[in-house]
Amino acid sequence: MKKHFLIFIFFYLNTSNTSAIEIDSIYIGDQIKITTEGEINQDSIIRLIPNNIKIISDSVYNNEYTKIHEIKITCYDSGLYLINQPDALIKFNLDTLYVNNMKVDMSKDIKDIAPVIEYKYSIKDYIKILSPYVIILITIIILLFVLRKFIKGKTKKHNIKTIKKIPAHIKATKKLDKLKASDLIKNKKYKLFHSILSEVLRKYMEEKFIIQAMESPTYLIIKKMKSKIDSKDLSVIKNILQISDLIKYAKALTDEKESMKNIEKAYDFIKNTSKHE
Repeated sequence: MKKHFLIFIFFYLNTSNTSAIEIDSIYIGDQIKITTEGEINQDSIIRLIPNNIKIISDSVYNNEYTKIHEIKITCYDSGLYLINQPDALIKFNLDTLYVNNMKVDMSKDIKDIAPVIEYKYSIKDYIKILSPYVIILITIIILLFVLRKFIKGKTKKHNIKTIKKIPAHIKATKKLDKLKASDLIKNKKYKLFHSILSEVLRKYMEEKFIIQAMESPTYLIIKKMKSKIDSKDLSVIKNILQISDLIKYAKALTDEKESMKNIEKAYDFIKNTSKHE
């Protein structure tokens, strides 16, 4: 086979205009790239590759001047292969490819494959292998603990600052100011007016005295507040909440004068109890 190709190459050298042949060589199973240029059909290029040469991949890309076809090839049979055919219009950057056999030193005895060595690990070996992972794990746990502590402390500090920044009596007073400035009394919407008034006072007591007031009935709120404020303030808040309940639920009648009187009482209640600890 080699002799046949060498004669062919010699004939090719003498009959073509090429002054030198480009020959490259690889070992069996190695890979090499060959390229050609121009607007050429991909199938036409592939048909020119000798049968024994296997195509691994082929791709096309453009350079500054023309289209480049790049083909990656390999071969598992030794010998000399002609890449550029004499009469073909398509020319590759490589004329011939010589595929070499792997070098084997036949003078040496062929030895059996060495058996798998079973290594028995000791406790020290396991400690040596696992210690870096244990150290990393412990470090991560410590970092997570510190980070959680830091975030929790920051959140707690932020909450404390928020509470100190806007005390319950200031928030309640602002809500009363807003209610007083509304047109509810002017438009004789007394039921809505007293509902908001009751809600403001309940929210204030809930934040100030830490009791459940928003969803509790009036009698239960008065019972909880009995030990927290003096009898005069207790009587005031009891009166406001009861009147509000009657207007909201029993459809009791009221007027502008009584409504204004109740909101003023609410102001006094918040002012008198704001100093309680």
